[in-house]
Amino acid sequence: MKIAVVGSGGAGMTAAWLLDEKHEVTLFERNAVLGGHAHSTRVEQGGHTHFADDGFAWFSDALYPTFMRLLELHGVATRIVPMSATFTQKTIGRTYVLPPTGLGPLLRTFSNPGMVAGLLRLNHAINLAKPVVHGHDLDLSWGEFLDRHKFPEPFRSQLLTPMVAGVWGGPYDRVRDFSAYTLMKYLVFHRPSGLEQYKWHVIRDGAASYIRQVAGTLRRTEILQQTAVTRLQRTADGWQVTDSQGVTRAFDHVVLATGARDAQQILRDVDGVDTVKQVLGGFEYYTVRLGTHSDPSFLPPRRSDWRVANLMWDGRAATLNVWTGKHTGQPVFTSYLQDREPAQCHNISTFHLPLITPAHNRAQGALAALQGRENLWLIGDWTHDIGCHEDAIVSALQVAQRLDPQLSRIALLQSPRQHPAMHALPEQPTPPLLSP
Repeated sequence: MKIAVVGSGGAGMTAAWLLDEKHEVTLFERNAVLGGHAHSTRVEQGGHTHFADDGFAWFSDALYPTFMRLLELHGVATRIVPMSATFTQKTIGRTYVLPPTGLGPLLRTFSNPGMVAGLLRLNHAINLAKPVVHGHDLDLSWGEFLDRHKFPEPFRSQLLTPMVAGVWGGPYDRVRDFSAYTLMKYLVFHRPSGLEQYKWHVIRDGAASYIRQVAGTLRRTEILQQTAVTRLQRTADGWQVTDSQGVTRAFDHVVLATGARDAQQILRDVDGVDTVKQVLGGFEYYTVRLGTHSDPSFLPPRRSDWRVANLMWDGRAATLNVWTGKHTGQPVFTSYLQDREPAQCHNISTFHLPLITPAHNRAQGALAALQGRENLWLIGDWTHDIGCHEDAIVSALQVAQRLDPQLSRIALLQSPRQHPAMHALPEQPTPPLLSP
């Protein structure tokens, strides 16, 4: 088959790799670089090289098994990061350290009854969310979750809600509309035990490097960078795709590995897919700006409190600031930017992200029922579950299974990891499990 894949992020690149085994694939990428939300900024600081990921960055064994298998198959090394966090209430000058490791944080936490009560209530809220997450309750909003359990003030509005909003990076004025399942899934799956830090992963050479590594294994796929799709036209047995270079090609299938907004734009003049276009209109988006910088004013006042993830609540908005340079001790940070610009800024990226509400979840279900009609497929993190990078990979896997269930790479990707500990050796080269 001849298959067009539009978009080279995690979903598009995985789909191309799976289908490349037997089919002729053309991968269209409108930008000069591959990767989509797998975007890395290289920062030289203090004699060290840092790869700051401002799109997709963190992943775990618990929620990312398919993605970690993809990395293993391609010999992509990761660095293990014991996850730690802070939550700073700037209005009262209080910083929670989670978990409260270190003598200073321990003394400050357990000598303050209000902080102890806050941590106990946070633990209780996570326990209350377990049935929502494990029961896959997609219809419950965050506002309904709060009202159901009647959390006391100020815990409800000054700790719990700002924390989950900041972790997700969503607009604070819309947080009540979010899906409770989405907001709480990370906390339910990654709650540390006692003072033990939960181990997460980052890609050693930046998230964008895995995209390049997968692309380097493609043999039947033509990759077209700086080439946008400008027109789709249905034919009797497939599609004609016209690109920004003025070239028109014929394909049996089209796989749109873009966001819903871009997919809607690409399909705007296409006849016969009105139901798909209507469903795409049900996905709501918001815009975020992420800055990679070296401005320490974005972190807690005490440097001894700096952790990997640092949440700041100013009474109006909650922002997340990641200390990318923690493993070297260097001031390299990635922050969600609200009303001020960082000093010593290395890069600013703008992303359009889906507002994952119960309506979003219903739109996912409606879209799943339309996959493959007119030989049109839509993949990406927004099409599956909570919208993390694992969901992007799974969405590509599901479509490849329907296009050609006999592909051996499908079985490879679904098989267990052969060397689960391989990623714990960040300084050693990691050979791929399959050759290009």
